[in-house]
Amino acid sequence: MKSFEEKLSPGEKMLYGDGYFSGDYNQVLVLRRSKEGTKKREEFYLSILARINGKTIQQGYIYFYLDYQTKTSDFIGLKVRPEFRNLNIASFLIASWIDMCMNSGYEILGCIPHQRKPFPLYLLKKYNFEIPDVSLYKKRPDIVYICKSNDYFDKTKFLLFKSPEQEKLFIKSTINYSDNYSIVHNLNGKVVLDRILLPIGRRSPRSGTYQLSEENILAAEESSQKTIQRHKR
Repeated sequence: MKSFEEKLSPGEKMLYGDGYFSGDYNQVLVLRRSKEGTKKREEFYLSILARINGKTIQQGYIYFYLDYQTKTSDFIGLKVRPEFRNLNIASFLIASWIDMCMNSGYEILGCIPHQRKPFPLYLLKKYNFEIPDVSLYKKRPDIVYICKSNDYFDKTKFLLFKSPEQEKLFIKSTINYSDNYSIVHNLNGKVVLDRILLPIGRRSPRSGTYQLSEENILAAEESSQKTIQRHKR
């Protein structure tokens, strides 16, 4: 029997979940199958919509691949509208993707090899995604530290590059142009939240592709459920 996501036609969408909220906004989750795709896997979007001043506004979305045959899913990316950032929407979207995959039997979750956005990778790590060889954090120069201010009320995240050369490559990249990143060069007044491997340039991304290992599935599922419950009415 086909699962609900397999029954969607290209371009078709469905209500995936309701009864959520963020601040004063009621929210729903909508799943849409992309018109794009390949013979091996399909692309999907999971969007969070809020009712604001009588209008339905898309606050953000996460998009990913689903392979019906192998029951695998790969995270492609996510986007949150600037006016709704720092409201845990990105984390909620990742949690909802994990929850949807688990409910539909997709227990092999990963990330596309060419994902280069630091903050989504940082969020994936919070849900127990990791690179296969953690020794690379010590060996490789392309490490980025995700930092925040010592001020509890300041939610701004900063990037601190291990290698000045990698920082220069990142600054010149399209990723830096598309988002507003704040780069620091020391930890004065800052605290490190985590570190990520961010291959840029000629380095092979596959050696540092983030994925959810079998032993971390339960922990990821528990973390996603806690996040989802915090957004429930």
